[in-house]
Amino acid sequence: MNVLSLAERMKQRGWPMVIYGRSDSILAEQAHLSGIKFTHIGSEFKFGDLVNARRLAREFAIDGVEVLINYLNRDIFLSVLAKRFFKTKSKAPLSLFYYQHEQLGIDRRDTFHSWLYNNLDCWIALLPSFINSLKARTKLDISKALVIPFGIDVERFTTNLPTSSEARQALNLPQDATIVGVIGRLDQKKSQHTLIEALAEFKTKCTDIHVLILGDKTHGEAEKYEQLLHDFASDLSLTDRVHFRPHREDVQIGFAALDVFVLTSESETYGMVTLEAQASGVPTIGTNAGGTRELIDDGVTGLLFDYQAANGLAKCIERIVADKEFVAKLSETARARIESDFSYQNQCALLENAIKKLSNI
Repeated sequence: MNVLSLAERMKQRGWPMVIYGRSDSILAEQAHLSGIKFTHIGSEFKFGDLVNARRLAREFAIDGVEVLINYLNRDIFLSVLAKRFFKTKSKAPLSLFYYQHEQLGIDRRDTFHSWLYNNLDCWIALLPSFINSLKARTKLDISKALVIPFGIDVERFTTNLPTSSEARQALNLPQDATIVGVIGRLDQKKSQHTLIEALAEFKTKCTDIHVLILGDKTHGEAEKYEQLLHDFASDLSLTDRVHFRPHREDVQIGFAALDVFVLTSESETYGMVTLEAQASGVPTIGTNAGGTRELIDDGVTGLLFDYQAANGLAKCIERIVADKEFVAKLSETARARIESDFSYQNQCALLENAIKKLSNI
């Protein structure tokens, strides 16, 4: 959906856009609904093949493509081949960008990957830590790399919002309680059980804290986790304080109902929901792992706790509940950073600058 979102926004800014991918994907369906041209690429091989590369190069020429932004690591080889086959009357070469949205897991300094990556004109990373990983695990010419975070629609979370009372009424939540929530699909690696365990820390205290778990179950082997969460709340005698609600598209209602947002995941590469919570002005707590450490400046734009450390999470919640002045400053700083660094306008502007600098446009 980040691919589609960026394509829509760049189109609105005057850039003709074409999306290349599998015609049987949700992306293809949504692109057609958005009025963005979608072209099927038919490679069934991990590293593509010459036939598809030649066909893709012809499609680029027909569509007038000057810059290709690749989102999947497995398609870089196909894209590089297509770039080499690409020919137009203007003889201008195709500029090839790669938008890295996952950390590099293994060393890729071998000859093949070195050749592959250095055929790219630009390597875009989501966060500064990605650049550090590139330096350590590849032989990419690091001058080709830059950071452009995924952006969010800040106005969606700052304007025309329901009041806390309205949001709680819509979600059938208690009006007067302090509500701490986690938003996202139910999955073992998302560790929603840590928030329930942290809630147990407040059973003997006077603070009336409730938990909202908003999201749908993960299909497949992880489906049992939803029942585990219900059983866990029951075992801790917290059933009346833990509220399960299904995913909803108007997620801003969920944020409006919260006093505190928590990200309990094992390791999020780039948690969009964290940015959305901060844009909403909700004080945010996240695990001290993965990209969350870069999205939350501990003590400045939010608080961090160690993964699955329920006691540490409870202390973070207690600090936020007890110190309104601290919360106000925390939320104000976080929202200002989102508006300046993580808006879709900022993402598009940075990408436009990169295209103009590194391509022939």
